[in-house]
Amino acid sequence: MEFGICLPTKANSWEVVKRAEELGFTYAWFYDTHLLSADVLVDGITFGAATYGLTRTDICTPLPAGTPGCPNIGFIFSLNPKSTTLPIAAGNHTLAVRVRDELGNFTGIPSTPLTITVR
Repeated sequence: MEFGICLPTKANSWEVVKRAEELGFTYAWFYDTHLLSADVLVDGITFGAATYGLTRTDICTPLPAGTPGCPNIGFIFSLNPKSTTLPIAAGNHTLAVRVRDELGNFTGIPSTPLTITVR
């Protein structure tokens, strides 16, 4: 089961997110800035831009009315490790998403990349 937390953006929001991760929360959202893009990274290398703007009513329904971007805050990316410009070798790798907001800030999701195994 996954759990998320939604916060207003403040100077110390990163501290709240860090504590939420320590408590087992899976996601954090900041609802007062618009996301503009999402990139997929494998082993810290950008493999491409995700398609951003998919409808996610499951996330937006519990959020406050007027949350920027809602309900079109979803993204999708198809990664085929054998047919990319940079093929991904068999073995363990890290996977992360880097989002950019309207203020030009970049945030990694999750803050610690996931470990994936390519076979």
